[in-house]
Amino acid sequence: MTEIELSPIALNVEASGWTTKDINPELLLPTVGAYSALQPTSLIGYSNDSVGGVFVRMRSKRYPEAGGNEIFRIVDNRVVTEVTDLCSGSNLGCNISNWVSTSSGAVFCRDIGGSEAPDLWEGLLTISDNGASKWKFFPLISNESTKIKVSSVKVSNDELTMVFTWNKRNPQFADLYTWKRTVKSSSWRETNPVLVYESSGYTSPAGFTSDGNRLIIFEVISSSEQKLFFADIHQDGTISELQRFNLPEIDSEKQYTFNGLSNSKSNPSILYLSTNAYSDMQALVQVNLIDSTVKHITTPNLSANHTSAIYPITWEVSGCYVVGEKVLFSANEDGKDVLYIFDSTSETVKPVIKTPIGVLEGISIDKKSQKISIVYDSPSHPSQLYEFDIETLSFKPYQVGVSKIDSENDGTVEPELIRYASFDGTSISAFLYLPPKEKISSSMPVLLYIHGGPSSQYQPRYLPGNHPLSLRYLTDEMGIACIAPNIRGSSGYGTAFMEADDRLKREDALKDIESLVDWVKTQAHFDSSRIGIMGRSYGGWAVLAAVMYFPTLFKCGLATCGISNYLTFFENTGPWRAEHRRKEYGDERIPEERKFLIKISPALHPESIKVPMYLGIGENDTRVPLGEAIQMTNVIRKQGGDVWLFIGKKEGHVFTQKSVKDYHAIAQVAFLAKFLL
Repeated sequence: MTEIELSPIALNVEASGWTTKDINPELLLPTVGAYSALQPTSLIGYSNDSVGGVFVRMRSKRYPEAGGNEIFRIVDNRVVTEVTDLCSGSNLGCNISNWVSTSSGAVFCRDIGGSEAPDLWEGLLTISDNGASKWKFFPLISNESTKIKVSSVKVSNDELTMVFTWNKRNPQFADLYTWKRTVKSSSWRETNPVLVYESSGYTSPAGFTSDGNRLIIFEVISSSEQKLFFADIHQDGTISELQRFNLPEIDSEKQYTFNGLSNSKSNPSILYLSTNAYSDMQALVQVNLIDSTVKHITTPNLSANHTSAIYPITWEVSGCYVVGEKVLFSANEDGKDVLYIFDSTSETVKPVIKTPIGVLEGISIDKKSQKISIVYDSPSHPSQLYEFDIETLSFKPYQVGVSKIDSENDGTVEPELIRYASFDGTSISAFLYLPPKEKISSSMPVLLYIHGGPSSQYQPRYLPGNHPLSLRYLTDEMGIACIAPNIRGSSGYGTAFMEADDRLKREDALKDIESLVDWVKTQAHFDSSRIGIMGRSYGGWAVLAAVMYFPTLFKCGLATCGISNYLTFFENTGPWRAEHRRKEYGDERIPEERKFLIKISPALHPESIKVPMYLGIGENDTRVPLGEAIQMTNVIRKQGGDVWLFIGKKEGHVFTQKSVKDYHAIAQVAFLAKFLL
């Protein structure tokens, strides 16, 4: 691989093909930063210790440039304290995940450098006589390789059993481990974890039954197939042989997935599931584990041999949270999330009329008080926290622990939901962001934004998923119209649509992009000679492939963390991901599919790429490794093409450091100003 000369640009940012002279950071940082200054707050969950309150994850102000997101506690919607200090100094590119609160403190995962190969940690909490709390943190499992990871941590209700996945035995397989302790006030370090199930794929604990006697387990085969198992837990931490649970009235060979699971607290034999087993759409069902019967709550379009659903919903349902005798869930209605409540006593479903506009990012239920906290993200504000009253259906915004809205940048116009017909007549939805009325002209440039996944979905958030450049900045300050389509392969529109791009059908997703350009050409206000395309992760590959397949349609492309060669991707991606991704992208070990993967790998066809390209990547990305961007840069430049290469140091697939995110955003702005406007 040809060496590329890199220049330091900012703290933990290196570049090739451009310098600070090209981006003018003194001018751009204040303006671009004003649109991304509001930092998202991730809802972790309610505390189970004596201090109480709710845990959230947000950026620490103590290390404004390089630090990552830490864990904070909010008590009574008025007091915010920072709990952790684990993502600064030598721990840049850190991510804290799987935080599980216990009466003695917490257990959680932490990775550094963006590796997404987390270790397992324990936090012990002590309370002094004057009520002050003090935390001490200790690693429980320290992995010595970025190919080894701990994930899916769960703790039983009695806090004596922890279960998690760990691929220590073989990096390709996520095995199940349990960790027992004798009393819940003791440290987990006093005992050792036990391997209880050797997996041949990716096995993940979903939790414990409400009576604590059994473990609920998912086996993830692909984005389109999961299997549900139960296992009894023994006193020594070992488990019984996994027992496959086939959903009632469903053939055991049928493929289906789950998008939420919750066990009734009053009746452990009742399980609530969101699944596409009975319909093309994910739907909420109630399953009786004893007599193996199913009650359809939202399943649409049931056949005549099924009892009609209580409240059929023709959109995908996700999540289900048991609160007493009620179940809280949401429906993704064309990209916008709406809350619903199922009352198991009256067997009725009621929509929450005053649901905030936006995307539901998280729900947490307090085990003790049954209080509910919800976080919503909207085009005008990231991650607004609410307390939700399930009886009055009212929302009370948190007053602390959230970013304050900048009134100067709060004139956001909601995106318009549009639809266009693709090459084969398939209806594709997209969100259209237009500049303010005073900036709308008869010849606006257009930027297409392609989301990652691919089995994900663009929804109208404050910032595109894991992307630091605000579409609002592009519309309001640069006069660029932005369109974010949900091309085939996206989730939210049913199983058939999500699988419509699998393996040898991948080119059809690219044709959806081509059809969107055809639609743009029919709109009077758009300049079809100035169309750019931007995306990250799978969307990054889609950008590279689109400019390769359709070399005359676009003026420039911006791809972050995008696959450039599927063969090298499978050689170098995290070993726990390869088999799962083969189910989606195709199997390079099968001659026919290998030939097709070569055809759709942009790095193998650089002669077709005729436009300037911006390539961003994290140096420690384990999903789409650094080499994907390096080889793409080399082959384009060998053809005489123009490439701006951006590398985030001590970063992975998702950038966490403020300096890296800021310069990634302003470099893209400068690139668009030079090559699109």
